[in-house]
Amino acid sequence: MRLKGKSLVLVAAMVLSACAGSSDEPLGAMQLERTSDDGVVTVVRGDDSFQVEEDFDLEPGDIVSTSEDATAMLRLEGEGQTVSLGPATQVAVVGDVGIDARSGSILVSAGRPTEVSFGDEVATAESGLFRLDRTSTTTRVGTYSGEVSVASPGERPRTVQRLFQVSVAAGDISAPRPYQLGPSDGWDREHLGDVADLDQELERLAAGFSNQIKRRDADLDLVRAATGR
Repeated sequence: MRLKGKSLVLVAAMVLSACAGSSDEPLGAMQLERTSDDGVVTVVRGDDSFQVEEDFDLEPGDIVSTSEDATAMLRLEGEGQTVSLGPATQVAVVGDVGIDARSGSILVSAGRPTEVSFGDEVATAESGLFRLDRTSTTTRVGTYSGEVSVASPGERPRTVQRLFQVSVAAGDISAPRPYQLGPSDGWDREHLGDVADLDQELERLAAGFSNQIKRRDADLDLVRAATGR
């Protein structure tokens, strides 16, 4: 079948229009989900603000915040890409595989290469599970599984192995050291429960041993006083 000149122009215009329209569509797979019944989860998009009650489609540039008693999960483009937000946390969506962590605590499950920026620094993981905790002065990056590379302008990147962590302050990245457990931390209990239980048991044993040493020293002091030694 032969198409005349005007028909060819019309077909081409329709194709171009469809392509242009598809690039403006929101990324439906990039979603925000509330994971707590309490508190407030907010999305700021430009001059608009939305209070999230159910699944919410996100777009690059959105700013997501949780109140002090709220938690949420952000599902990025790609299978296995999630970012859990702890209470009092704020992040911004950057592209389809990265976020900017601005405050609070996040847990990143990376199913493919993922970047998290925080200030001028960047944490990059090919895959695995890692967390990032930001305060007003320092940031901790720790891993539950996989490896994370932490880079800062003018600094040599640090590789953080499983169950290790680094601290970043004023652009300086510390040397990796063993991960510091928080016995009451929900993510530590979920992903390192056995390790946390062992750590608590060792602390109890150490405290008991220390008390025994103190009692022995006290008894020795009494004996010495009684014998004049």
